[in-house]
Amino acid sequence: MSTTTDGTTVTQGRAPVPGGELGYDVRGAGRPVVLLHSGGADRRLWDAEADALSGDHLVVRYDARAHGRSTSPTADWEFHEDLRALLAHLGIERPTLVGLSLGAATALDYAITYPDDVAAALVVSPGFLGALEPVDPHAVAAAVAQQAAVEAWDAAAWVEAGLRAWVIGPRRSVDDVRPGVVERCRAWSLETVTTHAAASMGHAFHGVGAKDRLSAIRCPVETVVGALDTVDCVLAAGRVDGAVPGSRLHVVPTAAHMVNLDEPEVFAGILGGFLDRTAQS
Repeated sequence: MSTTTDGTTVTQGRAPVPGGELGYDVRGAGRPVVLLHSGGADRRLWDAEADALSGDHLVVRYDARAHGRSTSPTADWEFHEDLRALLAHLGIERPTLVGLSLGAATALDYAITYPDDVAAALVVSPGFLGALEPVDPHAVAAAVAQQAAVEAWDAAAWVEAGLRAWVIGPRRSVDDVRPGVVERCRAWSLETVTTHAAASMGHAFHGVGAKDRLSAIRCPVETVVGALDTVDCVLAAGRVDGAVPGSRLHVVPTAAHMVNLDEPEVFAGILGGFLDRTAQS
């Protein structure tokens, strides 16, 4: 247990999942909100949001399997089932899910699989697990570069290719990114890769085919995407918005993939409005 600078108590723990554990932290009280980070990062992606929401929400963050302080996989796994195990461990029912990239895909898979167990979902820079077929040339180039890095066992090269596509983005230079963002994401990714990559080899995660099952979602959904993100994410965001009844789409003109880091004030406004609109869900 620890406290933040404003005196908020933070409880940290480890939740059992098949073949491993998830590191998590919980703060605040009230309506439960679970924050799900992007691939390559960890729960620190949501530092600002966790602090801001804890005054009137029960805020849960965790490191996805093969990320941060959670364990590496020992067999194939499903991110949404890990989330299910975490919620059961904490005794939390019908949370609001807020996820970015991998976290957004996890939220979609969870809402499809357990449609009565989600109050609402905000999906940011979404994609679909198991449907990674990039069309944006920058995303394709990143995938090729990362495969070459895997074959050369070069963690730094793998991270730099990911930063180019998913943090800097295809439509700007590093000098256009808010100071500190690239450095923070580089540190998170290097830590994740050096800790988990070797142990993860030979094991794969599986999705539920969310791309073609979005109409099964019953909870309110809002989608956020940066206009400077890859074409793939912009298309995915439009697909979610078009398939989920009553969905709302927010496009942030000056953001790329890491919307909450690129434009924290704008994102805070979107998140606050979303939580207000879905308060009775």
